[in-house]
Amino acid sequence: SNASQSLSVKTKKQWQKPDHKNPNPIAFILSSPRSGSTLLRVMLAGHPGLYSPPELHLLPFETMGDRHQELGLSHLGEGLQRALMDLENLTPEASQAKVNQWVKANTPIADIYAYLQRQAEQRLLIDKSPSYGSDRHILDHSEILFDQAKYIHLVRHPYAVIESFTRLRMDKLLGAEQQNPYALAESIWRTSNRNILDLGRTVGADRYLQVIYEDLVRDPRKVLTNICDFLGVDFDEALLNPYSGDRLTDGLHQQSMGVGDPNFLQHKTIDPALADKWRSITLPAALQLDTIQLAETFAYDLPQEPQLTPQTQ
Repeated sequence: SNASQSLSVKTKKQWQKPDHKNPNPIAFILSSPRSGSTLLRVMLAGHPGLYSPPELHLLPFETMGDRHQELGLSHLGEGLQRALMDLENLTPEASQAKVNQWVKANTPIADIYAYLQRQAEQRLLIDKSPSYGSDRHILDHSEILFDQAKYIHLVRHPYAVIESFTRLRMDKLLGAEQQNPYALAESIWRTSNRNILDLGRTVGADRYLQVIYEDLVRDPRKVLTNICDFLGVDFDEALLNPYSGDRLTDGLHQQSMGVGDPNFLQHKTIDPALADKWRSITLPAALQLDTIQLAETFAYDLPQEPQLTPQTQ
């Protein structure tokens, strides 16, 4: 599955330990791709006590030089630029100049996180990127950088994720056209969710919250109230209106996926029907046994799969 990740850390070098961990609170939204993380990010962006920008793509890297080398001229670096424009009221050119300066100075990623937290002032920084879950080594980096990071694990039914991934041809985006796109999507769903679950077991219940996407769209008030409790902020009605106000959903380039999800702006309200989308999907092949077992830990029904007997488990 490593070949499937455009942002996997190429060498599993030891992370540099900072002189001291960042004591300021931060929260990460972790998920596989196509699990609804853009919707959740934009919901949280409406809360006055939270700062929830588009994908920052910071955690996989040690320094801004490393990040630039890996992301290059792709639009994946755009979320950071968009956040700077918003936080400091900069033009696209001025924010790009600031990023270029950091790249030139090879500024440590730890310093960039601290800078964003200062600029966000009293708001809790939320870092969302589906690429983080693809590699356990990347997730370990947050524990090295931050003293008390919290993690929201967003899970969506594997049928819906696999169908969406293949329909959007994300195998091409990842440069993995040689692989069977369905098998690739399944492998990414399994690897990401297993890594994030593993991290959750390591940090404990006060810093890990599992959120089921189907529950989020079916009963957003209840799920978002739980998330607010977990993050230590009061519930705010604006969370329920992700399509109102400026929530940084506009990309800087026409071709960019600046919102993180090309389909996001096709909706106008939270659509509870999306909770059952998986029911109408028929995949061309059965899921792998370890995918089935993982899906069952999230209490998902898998009507297309052979029922697991105690012997097969």
